This record gives sequence, C-alpha cells and structure tokens, in this order.
Amino acid sequence: MMHRYIRRIPRVNLSGGFALGRALLVATDLVPRLSEPILRARRLLENRLDNLAARLPGHDVNPQNERTSLALAGRTLDAGWVALHDWLEAMAALPAHQEAARTAVELLIGIFPHGMALVRPPPLLEWAESEARLARIDKDGFEPTLWALGGKPFVETIRSAHAHYANLLSHTESGAWSSRVLKQCLDGVVYAIHAYVAAVIAELFDGNPESTDQAGALLGPLDFVQYQGDVRAVFFEQTLDAFPPPPPATFQLPAHGDKQHVCAV
Repeated sequence: MMHRYIRRIPRVNLSGGFALGRALLVATDLVPRLSEPILRARRLLENRLDNLAARLPGHDVNPQNERTSLALAGRTLDAGWVALHDWLEAMAALPAHQEAARTAVELLIGIFPHGMALVRPPPLLEWAESEARLARIDKDGFEPTLWALGGKPFVETIRSAHAHYANLLSHTESGAWSSRVLKQCLDGVVYAIHAYVAAVIAELFDGNPESTDQAGALLGPLDFVQYQGDVRAVFFEQTLDAFPPPPPATFQLPAHGDKQHVCAV
C-alpha cells in the first residue's frame, strides 16, 4: 500500500541520495507506457541528478562507503534524533488540553527549532548539528522534562551515539563535502525524489492490480534504501497492515430546506 512507500523515503546523504535517484531512474526502464505526469517527474529527477553529478569531481559517492564505521555511527546517531523528534511529534498530537502535549510542543521548538531536514548533512556538520541540539537540551534544562515524559531512553541513546561518532570523526580525515552549491544540488535531488514518488502514487495507486504492480516496480528501489537493522520500518509496516488508516471522512450535504448540517465521519 502507498503508505509503505511514503515511509520508505529516507533521510539521505550525498552517496545515498545519488544512488537512490539513479536506481529510481533505472526502474522506469522496466515499466512500459508511463503516463505523462510520471515521465515529467522522471525528467525532473534526471536533470537534478545530472546537475549534481556535474559538481561531484573529487567527491566519492560510492555506496560502499555507507558501510564504514563512521557511516554506520552517523546513521545510528541520526536514527536517535529522528526517533526523539517523531516521539515528541506524536506526543504533541495529543489533545491540546493535556499537559504532555503542551510540553512536547515546547520541547520540539526548543530542541528542533528548524525541524528535521530531508537531507542528512556531511559528517562534520552532522556532528555539529547534534552538538547544538545537545547544547540546547543542557542549556535550557530540557533533560529532566524529557525524562519526566518518558524520554530517558532517547536521551541516553543519543548521548552515547554522539560520543562514539565524535570519537570516530576525530580519527578520520575530513573528506566530507562542504560546498554550499553541492548541498543545494543534493537538496534539489531529494525534492525531485519526493516529487517522483508522489507522482507514481497519484497515478498508479487506483486499486487496479496491474497499476499496483507497476507502482511496485517503479518504487522498488525504496525497499533497499533502508538502514541496516532498522526494525522501526518493519514495525511500522506491520502496524499499518494490522491497523490500516481509517477511510477518509465523508460529509452528507443537507437536503434543500434543511436547517441542520449533517456530518458523518
């Protein structure tokens, strides 16, 4: 179902974004007679990837680099922050009169003033971003509040992952890309990937088995761009299968002359 593919769009870095974009383009060769909206999204993604590739001389985007100790530590640290952000967002969605909801909103604004970007920054900036969030937690005294809400495991995991990442980073030469132009190009690729996935979902998730098979082929690369050992994705997919989202709300328009508006949800 389409919710699986929406959840499978990951936060990516340079090599991950480049590899995912190329894989999605290759997948389009497997499906004949693509609709114009999908072809238009494909052309946009292809142009953005070409633009990024033109600025990559000297930068190693080999996906094999994602298996280094530094890369794995970076993904662990990033997963910790994403988990904390998602947990606070879920708490903030509680009814506004609940104290936990108001507290979660304050924590989100205080710790994540800019939210969570779609693109993971390069290693040195990723560490700096994590360091800044931890500094806000310490400076503003957020840790006791997080613990009171039940967030102790998140904080402890993040602090441990941050220390490990900093240790590895200090022993690694900084081959991280830092060009502002390169960052903007990668942002463009990631937005194009989201636009492409949205176009496929809008065009092909119509309940027709043939269309569903085509969508599965086009979005298949998303199945393979997952963090190793990321059980959260499996948990969410199993939960969606067991408890699918409710159908959209329907509204019954009142008959002519009726004074009451009837809403069925």
